[in-house]
Amino acid sequence: MPEFLIPYNFVRTTEISTGQKKSPGIMHDKFSGYSGKIVCQLTPKTRTIIAENPGFGSAHELSQICDNDGKPFLPSSSLKGMFRSVAEAVANGCYLLFDKKYHYKHINHPIDVDVSRKIRGIASSPCSDINHLCICCRLFGMVGKQDDVQAEGKAIFGGKVSIGDATTTKDDYLEGSYNNKLVVKGIMTPKPHHDLFYEMNGLIRGRKFYYHRRDNELKAILNGDVGEFDKSFVKWIKAEALFQFTVNFSNLEKDELGLLLYALELEEKKVNNEKVGMYHKIGMAKAQGFGSCEIKITRLELMDNPQSRYQNFGTGITDALNKKLDFQKHFFQSYFGKDWIQKDALPNIFDLQRIMSLNGYQCHNMHHPEQTWFGTDEGRKPLPTIEDVFLNRNMLIE
Repeated sequence: MPEFLIPYNFVRTTEISTGQKKSPGIMHDKFSGYSGKIVCQLTPKTRTIIAENPGFGSAHELSQICDNDGKPFLPSSSLKGMFRSVAEAVANGCYLLFDKKYHYKHINHPIDVDVSRKIRGIASSPCSDINHLCICCRLFGMVGKQDDVQAEGKAIFGGKVSIGDATTTKDDYLEGSYNNKLVVKGIMTPKPHHDLFYEMNGLIRGRKFYYHRRDNELKAILNGDVGEFDKSFVKWIKAEALFQFTVNFSNLEKDELGLLLYALELEEKKVNNEKVGMYHKIGMAKAQGFGSCEIKITRLELMDNPQSRYQNFGTGITDALNKKLDFQKHFFQSYFGKDWIQKDALPNIFDLQRIMSLNGYQCHNMHHPEQTWFGTDEGRKPLPTIEDVFLNRNMLIE
């Protein structure tokens, strides 16, 4: 094991099960299954920034995106991407945005990599037909490639979940100014051509996630010098701010609703008899520790019968918050054939529970290596897996 930890790792892909089959997406003109809305509370646990114009490469100043009244918000597109990434890792969804051709502009010469052969299993192949969609494409939608889109419209599905912006009524959740900027080192694009980190046995390792840090451990310097690949954060969201957003859904199957609820809120685990929360990551500078956030579902409303809502008086709405765990349990039972306890032994869930933990599985000495490190004996070794890291107690904060 190296003396330091790379700030990211990969959640393994599970074996294909009968519950993971692809099926048609229910169109929006139909009434079927579960429809309703979920109200969520979002609390950043570390400083967070979703910039107006993030950019990459050259150094420049960035500020948190705000509404017309100057209040910060987290865009729905960022939330949707965050939740979809978790859902795909939990459910072994397809690699919809996984490019078959990868081009990297190396400092000395361009690198072209064909990664189509490295996708693990046919169920992981990108969905391209609305009649054969993985559970994540049924939930969040799918747009195929241009030549597929023109094939009788079979490559476009809008999804059955709509997520709003995370907003706040407060105007004091921003920190920073042009005289008090945070300089964050080494914000660069991923480099999947580095086989020792991104591959194992000729296949991609899984889905990339970042370890959490505590807010006082962020890799940022107040008013420091700015290098070529550094960013200056002028305004950012402070830790423990409070935001709210709403998720509307329609025509969900019971297992789809269970996966959605799990991907939103995650779960609490016990480590050494202490409750340990799993947290999401959103925004920029995840490798440096920014963007950790906690999601709590505060309301779950179900339409009793979508058809009768338009035929009878009354709301037709049922408060189903107390059934949240039942839906989540049903997903794991129907999808993997595992109960709530047995699911923890699934490789992908084992990995997620550890890399998404903020308190119970903290690692120390996390940073990207210097370029010269890759030429050493240690730098020529494969990236340790999440399981390797957490079986090696020397890497953990006791």
